Order: sequence, then C-alpha cells, then structure tokens
Amino acid sequence: MLHRISQIQNEILQAVLSMESAYDLTKTVERTLKEIRQLEVTFETCSIYLKQASENVFHYYLYPSPAGWKELPFNKVRTAFTAFEEQKTMWSGDETRCLNIPTSVGVLTLTRSKARYTEEEIKFWESLANAMMMIATRHQDLLQKEVSQAAIQNLDEDLLALHDASASLFSFSQRDTVEKILYQATQTLGFDRCGVFLKDEASGVLRGELGINQQGKVEDISRTAFPLTPSRPEETTVICQIALGKRPFFLTQDLDGEGYQTEEGDISSHASVPMRVGKKIIGVLCVDNYLYRKPILSSQLPSLMVLANQSANALFHCAEEAAIQKQWTSMVEVSNALSKIDSFDELCRRTVELGRSRLGFDCLGVWFCEEDRDFLSGSFGIDKNGHICDQRGQRRRVDQMEKNVLMLNKSTSIQNIAPLHNANGEPIGTGTHVVASIWDGKEAIGIIRMDNLLSRQPITESECKRLALYASVLGHLCSRQQAVSELQASLQEKKMLLKEIHHRVKNNLQIIASLLDLQSDLLTDPQVLSAFTESQNRIRSMALIHEQLYQSADLMRIDFGKYINDLVYSLFNAYESHSYGIISTIEVDEIPLNVDAAIPCGLILNELVSNCLKHAFPSRHHGEIHITLRPEKDGQLTLIVRDDGTGFPDNLDFRETESLGLQLVCILTDQLKGSITLNRNRGTVFQITFPVEDPIQ
Repeated sequence: MLHRISQIQNEILQAVLSMESAYDLTKTVERTLKEIRQLEVTFETCSIYLKQASENVFHYYLYPSPAGWKELPFNKVRTAFTAFEEQKTMWSGDETRCLNIPTSVGVLTLTRSKARYTEEEIKFWESLANAMMMIATRHQDLLQKEVSQAAIQNLDEDLLALHDASASLFSFSQRDTVEKILYQATQTLGFDRCGVFLKDEASGVLRGELGINQQGKVEDISRTAFPLTPSRPEETTVICQIALGKRPFFLTQDLDGEGYQTEEGDISSHASVPMRVGKKIIGVLCVDNYLYRKPILSSQLPSLMVLANQSANALFHCAEEAAIQKQWTSMVEVSNALSKIDSFDELCRRTVELGRSRLGFDCLGVWFCEEDRDFLSGSFGIDKNGHICDQRGQRRRVDQMEKNVLMLNKSTSIQNIAPLHNANGEPIGTGTHVVASIWDGKEAIGIIRMDNLLSRQPITESECKRLALYASVLGHLCSRQQAVSELQASLQEKKMLLKEIHHRVKNNLQIIASLLDLQSDLLTDPQVLSAFTESQNRIRSMALIHEQLYQSADLMRIDFGKYINDLVYSLFNAYESHSYGIISTIEVDEIPLNVDAAIPCGLILNELVSNCLKHAFPSRHHGEIHITLRPEKDGQLTLIVRDDGTGFPDNLDFRETESLGLQLVCILTDQLKGSITLNRNRGTVFQITFPVEDPIQ
C-alpha cells in the first residue's frame, strides 16, 4: 500500500491540474477515489473541511458519490478541527470510527464502522492528505475565478446600463432627478431599497430627500436628518463620516446585528457610498436588500459608486439650472421694475440698488461718457460698506480697461487681482473688477463697474454675462427715456401748435361774425338782416367748438354736453326778442365728440334751436324747448330737439323746403351718416340718430 503513495499522489496532481472549471469537481473526485479504492482501502465516508478567513468552513463531501460542497458554521465541525488546531491525527466516535487528519489548510476526515485503521492505513492517508486537499483548494480557486468573471461581466453590464441611462437622470426638478436615481438603483442595479441623503450646509445636517419604502413606492424621508458635526465627535454617524469624506464607503451584511440601530430593527445587507461632483461630496447614496435578504457583494460597489457620482452630477446641474432660472427671473423682474421709472437719476439709483439687493452683484458703480469720451461723469454706486453713494458731479478720466470696452465695443472685460480706487483716485483695496458697457443700441454711452470688495468671492463668467445683460438693459432704458423725452417734447410742441390753430380759427370766425354784425347795421331789409343773423349764429356755433378745443386738455374732443349748454345760451341771447318767456331744458351727460362729428352736430343743433325760437311761438310769450342727447347700446347717439309750440305745418315736407336751415340739417345728417325723423304731435320733435367712431366713455 505504502509503495503506491507516490504514484497515487501523481495521479491526484494530474487530476487536479486537469480541472478547468468548478464543475469538474465530481469528475476529479471520482477519478482520484477510483485509484485509491483499487488498493482495497476501506472507508464509508470521505470529507474535506477547508478553513476560511471568516467563522465558516467549506465542507467537501467526496464519498459517497456524487461529490459536492457547502458552507457550514465552524461550531458544527469543531470536533474535526480539534485535530487541525493541535496539528495531529485524532480519532473520534465510538461506534463509528472517525479519523481526522490535519493539513496546513484544513482537515481530511474518514469514517468506517469496523475496526480502527491500522498504522499502515493511517500513514497512507496522512501521506495523501495534502494531495487530497489540493482538490478543494483548486476548486475554490476556480470558483472564485468564475465568480469574479461573472461579477466583472455583471459589472460591465451594470456600467453599460448606467452609461445608457446617465443622460436620462437629469431633470429641471430636483425631485424628478432623485426619483430617477432611485429607479436606477432598484431597477438597473437590482437593490431592494434605496435612499438619497443630501448635505444641507446651511443647517449643518445630512438630510434625507426621497427613498423607496417596503412597498416599493417613493416616499419623502426629509424628517430623517443626521448632524454632520455633533458636539461629541464620537457620535458622528457612519453615513455622515462618508458625507464628510472620512470614509470611502460602508458595506455590511448585518447592519442591525453589528449594533447600528435602525427603525426596522432587522436590516441585514446595506451599503452607503458618497455622491461626488469632482472633489466635492454633496450627499450619500444608501441601498439595502431588506426585502429579499440577498447579500450585497463588494463587486457591486463600483457600479453603485458610478451611479452615485452620475447622480451627484445630475443634481448639481439641476441646482445650477434652478439657480440660473432664478437669476434670469430676477433679471426680468428687475428690468420690469426699472422700466416703470420716469426719472433718469432715479433710474440710475434704482439700477444700483436692485443690482445689489435682487441680483446679488457686489460693489456697483454707474458712469456715463462725456461728449469728448475721455472723461466719465458719475451717477450712483455702492461703496465698500455696501451703502448707496451719490457720485453725481464727480468726473474722472477713462482708464485703459474702460477704453477697451468703450472704444472696441466689448460687452464685458475682466481684470483679475488689481488695486481698486474710488472716484477720487484713492485706493480702497485689492480685488477683481469687471467693466460692462452701457449700450443704447448705437454706441456705448457709459459703463457699469463691479468689484468683489464686499464678498471677496471670485467673479464668475456667468456673473460677467449677467452684468453685461444688466448694462444693456440700462442702456435700452436710457435710450427709451431719451426717446420718450424727445417724443413728449415733440407732442408738447404739436399740442401748442394745435392750440394756436384752434385759437386762430376761433378768432378768424369771430372776426367774420363781427364783420357780418357791422355790415348788418347798414341793412334795412328784414329778410337780408335775418339772413345775416343766421349766418352769424352758424359761424358762432363753429367758433364755440374751436374755443372749447383750445381751452380743453384734449385737443381732439370736446365735452358736447357743455357745448350744448353754451350754444343754447348764445342762441337765446341772439334771439332775445323771440326768446322772452321761453325756457330750455337740456338733458345730456358728459359726452366727448371729436371735431369731425362735433361741427356738423353743432350746426344741426344751431338750426333746429333757431327755428324753434323764430317759428314755434309766434303769438305766445311762454313755451319750452327740450334738448336731449343720449348714447344708444349699438354705439350711436340720438339728438332730440322738441318744442311745445304751434307745430310744424302739415303740408310742408322738411326735406323739400326752400329753407336753407332745414336743407343744412338734412345735408349735415347725411354727412354724419345718420337718419332724421319728424314728429308733429304736440309740437315739433326732430330726432337725429348717427354713429360715432370713438367709443363713448
């Protein structure tokens, strides 16, 4: 038996070397035991116990067939490992004889129910123990290799899936972004639950954002918060140590069993990794397999860390987008507020004030170019104490940096660390400053200067762009104010010219009326004298309109209600001999009419009231003339002139009469695109309805 040991050892070595996969274990064991059993060596069971670094051992059961292996806790094989600890062959059992042969890595165990092994048999097995142990160690090596290859393949698949999904993580909403992170952790990487914790620098805590609960639904975990720097440093939690960069990650297979008290009380596998943007940690991504109790392998950490860093970048860009959106919203709100300011000085003062308070700019100063463009005149600014200062009346020479902006049409120019001076040239400190041109659309009319004396924070490229935009807004508003001022001056000039025109037309009409009055003094024919009087009244009715326009703030419309009162009063004076005992009743509101409607309407009213005074009351010394002007719902006006006199002759058609006055009434009604009706019951009633172009207020 002993003389065959070397041959059997070589056979075992060849069998072990031929193992290419962990699946070759059964074939290798059968090949080895076949050689041994040919020597008529008897045993009922054959096992190998392989020691691990942990508290467990690998149990390889080689005989009886089929061969296999499993992991056992150490306390279940303690008897066999007594031989390993003492490094000597030992017997155990009474009825079943158990032979335990130690090696450097484990124990070879054989059992049989017959007599003990002879000394020769023991030496035989002791000589083969290390060779037999090679089967188990070779199997473990192949197994770890295959597990590693599978893990690498899974990692590659996870990384590929994360790469494909990385673009979809970003959202303009932080909550949407976090929900996408949770989805990737649970659906792509296969973890049961996930939670995102973000650093709240202002509060000094690590606060939960969102998590996946036991039902697989997203829930708010903002009530869960850990102090980043507790009063007692030893109380800093593991998750905060990761957030502070004091731990690279945390992985455990028994979270509660290791003394970490959780709300669930029985969380086993758990992992936490930092969420990094460059070198900055913004939070921690936590996962566990609480539902299905699967272990979290160390090989899963790389893909989890990739997801954490992708998530951090998505959240960082989300916060940046939110900040930019807020900045531009503030810019729009500030621009709207500035656009409502009429005063130039107030515009400049508020530009500085709102730029500091609403847009977050540091020390600001607004300066405008003088005519020679070699000097700048001051406006308003922010001093080094953060207060608004009045720089009007100050002037200084344009420096080279400002000249680049003004002369070379640069929107923004940055000068890094440099001495800063006030308007008087006195040094006020060292810092970074920016110059942006105030562009009115044609040329640079001034500059806005900004430095970082207050915050001492670097001025970013984004701030420079915002300052350039802010300066262009100011330039636009300055240009608009100048255009508005010029327009107002032009309108005022035209208004004065129009007033003068109305005044001169009114004077000319009154001169004509006066000439007719002088001429009438030389007349003796009553008909001719009456014609002169009627012409004078018509001229005065038109002159009255121009007089009211001249006196009104609105040079295009007159208050026709007031005009009717003034015209009727003037006609009663002109026909004083006819109007004795006649009263007038006027029902009209303040109705604005433009000149095109007021003149024909005034002439119509002049003719109808004159006719009433001349013909309605030939033998009476009392009566009433009733005048109404009212707006209709369809956008038209109705003028009614009623008297309670003798009435209009039945045999007379007012449209075919030889009377010039009634002919004028019909012609002017057509000019107004209106209609006229006559009612002869109980006196005379003329009703004229005509449209108005402008809505009646």
